[in-house]
Amino acid sequence: MQARQGSVEGQDRRWRGYSITSAPTVANGVLMTGMTGGEYGVRGFVDGYDPDRASTCGRRHTTAVPEKKGSETWPAGDAYLRGGGSTWITGSYDPELDLTYWGTSNGGPWTATARPGDNLWISSVHRVQTEDR
Repeated sequence: MQARQGSVEGQDRRWRGYSITSAPTVANGVLMTGMTGGEYGVRGFVDGYDPDRASTCGRRHTTAVPEKKGSETWPAGDAYLRGGGSTWITGSYDPELDLTYWGTSNGGPWTATARPGDNLWISSVHRVQTEDR
């Protein structure tokens, strides 16, 4: 977004269907932001952006993908893709450790019968190192 001109230079299509309700944070030069919508059956994440290059640094999802640690706590299939875990509150940054901490919300949909199991890593805290981008 160009503040002086009031125009949008480009839109990140990866954000379609999501929204933001909190301020971003800057950690080690990376602008990081969370998202909302866990109750609508979205997959939570934290996005990183390089403000100097106006480019993305990466996306860290909050639900485990099949074959990765934590996936055994989700039902078989694609429930993790709609599992919630929104990062709707601004993360905290520890500059000494170069870590950010992001709380995650409830699972989606709210009716847990659609996603039996412990559903790691929703309703928890994620740590993200900016070098992990």
